Amino acid sequence: MRFTYEAYFNLIQMLHEHRYNIVSYMDWYKYEKSVILRHDIDYNLDKAVEFAAFENSIGVSSTYFVQITSDMYNPFSKHGRECVKEIISLNHRIGLHFDEMIYESLDNVQKHIMNEKNMLESITNGVSVDTVSMHRPSRQILDANISLEGITNSYGELFFKSIKYISDSRRRWRESIEDIIVNESYDHMQILTHAFWYNNSEMDISDSIRQFVNSANKERYRFLSENITDLESIMREDEIR
Repeated sequence: MRFTYEAYFNLIQMLHEHRYNIVSYMDWYKYEKSVILRHDIDYNLDKAVEFAAFENSIGVSSTYFVQITSDMYNPFSKHGRECVKEIISLNHRIGLHFDEMIYESLDNVQKHIMNEKNMLESITNGVSVDTVSMHRPSRQILDANISLEGITNSYGELFFKSIKYISDSRRRWRESIEDIIVNESYDHMQILTHAFWYNNSEMDISDSIRQFVNSANKERYRFLSENITDLESIMREDEIR
């Protein structure tokens, strides 16, 4: 499968053709055949908003998992809040993308998750955050089958083992998602994709990373222009490398 918007659209069409219902973590069991669509936001909120708008345009609703401890973006900044609200306005759900590595100990992991959930809910305009996905989960976290009151663990045994789980992590499908759908190999699936990898035209992993790294200078300039009066007199935009 190519990493383009067209390929993703074809994936959605394929799901419809094979009678899969696109559902949430709350109602998947109500259908004979169902698919939960999930997106972990690892690096770029703007890319997630772009993908959320695309999904909305093709009639798809999914869950976007937001990190509140990311070094790459800040969902609590003015721009970050606007991005989260925009994703919600496009008829998608917000989940917590939890990074265990920022904590010295996992003894209180349930408490840490609930604290982050409550913090994330402070910027969702009253929309509840009722799902969590783990960012690069350790074997300890996966084996723990963490259970939380009022929040669904997308890496719990039900959604990670009982239901078919398939992902495009590191821009690579471990199995052919198209074959799985066409062969109707499973009645219920959780499909994880990362908006970061998808573009209008196909790009390899090196070009995708290079584009993201190089665009950081423009993003930094935009931030400075909002905080330094007459930035153009100090540095022109066309001087960005």
